[in-house]
Amino acid sequence: MPFQGSTASFPPASDYLDGLIDEAAAAEFLGYTPRALQNWRVRGGGPKFVRVSSRSIRYRRRDLIEWAESRLRCSTSEMEVPGKKNDVSPVPVRQMQPIDFPRINAIALTKLPDLLRYWLPDGRREGAEYVARNPRRDDRSPGSFKVNLINGRWADFAIPDARGGDPVSLYAYLFRVQQSDAAREIARLLGVDP
Repeated sequence: MPFQGSTASFPPASDYLDGLIDEAAAAEFLGYTPRALQNWRVRGGGPKFVRVSSRSIRYRRRDLIEWAESRLRCSTSEMEVPGKKNDVSPVPVRQMQPIDFPRINAIALTKLPDLLRYWLPDGRREGAEYVARNPRRDDRSPGSFKVNLINGRWADFAIPDARGGDPVSLYAYLFRVQQSDAAREIARLLGVDP
């Protein structure tokens, strides 16, 4: 016998798929951490997202499903299609040009408040400093992790060795990458050559 109850309490499928969910819910939906989503937003390769405001990111379940399905494989030997959106295939080896760290840091300093709002969206400006929670540890409230907006020096005063002197070292620390990769990513974000 078919179910006789009312279905009025169930939202239409399109509402479920197209409704906006926050970062934590999106991470849980995919089985990843919110930090993984944050990294993909910065580096690329992640699911589509909606920037509601400078501190509010949302996702549609439809986009999360589409992104996950685009990664379905039958074997580990299957390669991504070159040029395909969200391509995660290895970058071909090529002759690398030296990175101009001082130039990238100097340009990044001019855009540091914007970069920090992007990298540390829960932070806030306090005078000449940007104060945020340290995403690399269980930091419950802002206060000990600070970035000087004038010279780019940063530190987490709760951890003895968590400090640096420029935006490149900050990016490398936050996203656990090498300084050269951090410099290239910052250059890409700023639209300049490394």
